[in-house]
Amino acid sequence: MRRLLCCTFWLLPLICFGTEELKVLTVGNSFAASLRRHFVQAAASAGCTVKLEGANIGGCSLERHCREIAKAEADPAYRPPYYGGSAESKKYRTLADFLTADRWDIISVQQASPLSKDYSTYQPHLKNLIDYIRKHAPQAEIVIQQTWAYRSDDPRLLPDTPQSWHINQRQMYEQVAAAYNRAAADTGLRQIPTGTAVQAAREAQEHPFQAVSPEKVKTLQDPELPDQTGSLINGWRWIRTKEGKRKLAFDSIHLNSRGEYLQACVWFATLFNRPATDITYVPPEITAEDAAFLRKIAQQAVEQQRAAEAGRR
Repeated sequence: MRRLLCCTFWLLPLICFGTEELKVLTVGNSFAASLRRHFVQAAASAGCTVKLEGANIGGCSLERHCREIAKAEADPAYRPPYYGGSAESKKYRTLADFLTADRWDIISVQQASPLSKDYSTYQPHLKNLIDYIRKHAPQAEIVIQQTWAYRSDDPRLLPDTPQSWHINQRQMYEQVAAAYNRAAADTGLRQIPTGTAVQAAREAQEHPFQAVSPEKVKTLQDPELPDQTGSLINGWRWIRTKEGKRKLAFDSIHLNSRGEYLQACVWFATLFNRPATDITYVPPEITAEDAAFLRKIAQQAVEQQRAAEAGRR
């Protein structure tokens, strides 16, 4: 308890043992919007209540959030294309509108995933965004969500593609984690280690995901899909175009239901200071055994993050 009392004042609302209700606002992009699928239900199954709202823009970087703030401040009629998880959030509002719409307990920030491994893209935008949030929501604890590495068959993680970054998935994760660790150290914010949990699940699961070859994809006919066992990312899916036709699409970056469940468990364990194993909610598309595995991985990631942060204090 003595260690907790030494924490800076904006950490106090969240580290309150016994908290059963939190109001959470994400200031991010689609990697925060993926919380909508399972987080509220997961928390409810453990006897906790979450009000979840999102000031998110697809692909939005820290720099763009700051540009949107500047536009809205300069033009009172301007409304950025933020979206969240509620009907009310579909009415475009400024970030200041979101920040003052309720008395938020938690406000999260994060970098856009293509930039997340490069710390030079974080500042000064992260600091400016934090200052703006504190100005409009001084009662809230600001946290950083650590994002995740792409699926191993993303063209940027393959060695012989025009888009190649010349790194593999593990190397991307290490670079992303290093950048977020530096961001957290520079700002004094806690991390929600979603990326660490995703990578740990990939490497610990009994049946690891095997990258799908382009040759295999070319042979598929609707509604056939390649074997994507072990994936935490959407991957190959059949979608319907605006013209009503079906086509095979590839999403190598966004979490599928397994990944979103893991993300929800990490957020629950971090924000409520409760074991992820307290969650009893299991989505119908996930087996009870797999859900237990994902909860275990989530808890391990959160404990690892807490130990690292305690070591820096």
